[in-house]
Amino acid sequence: MLQIEFEKKKFNRILRETDNRNRWRRWEDILVATVFGFAAYLPFDQLLGPILKAATPLRASRPFPSGIEQEKIKDVLLWPEMGNIRELDRSLLTSDKGNDRQEPDAFWNFQDFSLVVEAKRLEAKFSLEQLYGYIGAFEASETRPLWFLAVGKGQTASKSLKDIRIPLNTNVLYIDWKTILAAILKKIPESTEAYFKCCLQDISKSLKHRNLDPYEGFHIRNKEFHLLAGSNIEKAVQGEWFPHDFSLWPVIPKNLLLTESISLNSISDIYT
Repeated sequence: MLQIEFEKKKFNRILRETDNRNRWRRWEDILVATVFGFAAYLPFDQLLGPILKAATPLRASRPFPSGIEQEKIKDVLLWPEMGNIRELDRSLLTSDKGNDRQEPDAFWNFQDFSLVVEAKRLEAKFSLEQLYGYIGAFEASETRPLWFLAVGKGQTASKSLKDIRIPLNTNVLYIDWKTILAAILKKIPESTEAYFKCCLQDISKSLKHRNLDPYEGFHIRNKEFHLLAGSNIEKAVQGEWFPHDFSLWPVIPKNLLLTESISLNSISDIYT
């Protein structure tokens, strides 16, 4: 959270605008600071490594390299403008193309390659134009490949990446926030240092409070009808049932039956 204040300078604005106090709960900056803010300070094999290992390569992308040593990490920046990366080392951006004001969520400068992270809040979609802007600014070459990690949650996020075009020597990975939580929970018992274990436990508790199971519609067992999230009906019902809760719908027990034939099972269970 300190990175949010130092890099984004948002706290004063949040405190001034009452409405933002509620909307802030859904912004991705909290999730980015919680996960990747910690990852900037923890050893690679404690947090960022397990996350990248659990990520799914898209299309012909290669998985993230294994066995990365901590000393291979030269720089880490949260919410950097491309201009800041250029000032860090002009060779990182092999072209003057792109907007220096573009601001990905995180950047790792490894000795032999770069990693860019772009995260979205729960149920938000990715803009391919935005992603192409980030990827194009690096113009990955044979001598310095680029890995791009997209982080989101829900069908809206994953479907928005299905048509992404990936340049040569660029690798795009996708992971959802719930998979990140699962990777952290798996790592906790493996951590031998009490400090690392405490950090991972705190991160997992924070993520659990974010409700990582987004509501994605009603599922009727005969599969003849369902309401997809984002429809006018779904929004109207949500507004009536949760008028003061700006977060996603809470997880509904699977054994809760509306009728003998209708149950509130998340559609996400079908696709995962």
